[in-house]
Amino acid sequence: APPDEKMRCLAIWRSEIGQLFAARPAHPVSQALVQPVARYGLQQQDFLAVIDGMQMDAAARIRIADLDELFLYCDRVASAVGRLCVRAFGLGQTEGIDLARSLGLALQLTNILRDVAEDAGLDRVYLPADLLTEAGVVSKEALAIAQDPGTAKVCQALAERAATHFEESRALMAAADAAAVRPAVMMAAVYSDVLTRLRARGWRDLDRGVGPSKFGKLWIALKHGWAP
Repeated sequence: APPDEKMRCLAIWRSEIGQLFAARPAHPVSQALVQPVARYGLQQQDFLAVIDGMQMDAAARIRIADLDELFLYCDRVASAVGRLCVRAFGLGQTEGIDLARSLGLALQLTNILRDVAEDAGLDRVYLPADLLTEAGVVSKEALAIAQDPGTAKVCQALAERAATHFEESRALMAAADAAAVRPAVMMAAVYSDVLTRLRARGWRDLDRGVGPSKFGKLWIALKHGWAP
């Protein structure tokens, strides 16, 4: 849909979330959320953060100014979802919030690094502008940025951050109840495999996509007792 239509629909959902937490939900989806909100203590600000993130993505042209804005974006589109999920999984508040933050950052940074070329074709650049400038990337055009040799330095730096956040999340999951973190463990396994393959591919040929290997996906499914 056009950006203005996306914004209109998101505004409706923002209002509906307000109605949900005022005990006056009208939409079938928000009506269905009444019991889970009460049962798991889901927070209104986390639902609104998800909408904020979708609004950032709904723009016709996307540029991220700096790391602070990138981390805010990641919090909204990934960690906020995690904060809602970990409550349903049964994690404690502190450990759940910490895991949602670290794993959300790791997953979303991996998404961004995987999709640099694809996003550029849509006039979207999620790599922070300040880091690109430091790396000598002067163009403001998305496709030119994706093809600039300096962009590889930024991708490498963000990949190192993502790897660090995966390590943080693994430590948090190892200390938590195994059943409660099982979905998070599976997501981490799939996405960390993607990050490993991205780093092995390097950052000069961003059009050559990668995903988890077939063996890797099968190993993950068998190890965690799940199959599609």
